[in-house]
Amino acid sequence: MPFEEMRSYGIDFIMAYPEPSCKEDYMQRARDRGANEEFVKRVETKIDLDYEKFLKQPNEKIIIKPGEYLEDALIRVGILKK
Repeated sequence: MPFEEMRSYGIDFIMAYPEPSCKEDYMQRARDRGANEEFVKRVETKIDLDYEKFLKQPNEKIIIKPGEYLEDALIRVGILKK
């Protein structure tokens, strides 16, 4: 369901996305999971553009920092307990 549709139904959600400086880390994580190079290239070319779109969204945001996984970021902002 696109974000706009979720909002139109009154669904509250928080968005999380890695900062662009994490690009190499995410490319390596994709390789480690067995992703093909086409997917890895897509990560490389899209992360900056998608980050800009992410920042423009009106939702609450969590920016995933270098070396973090989503779980780490959720713990850092107090959504999850360790």
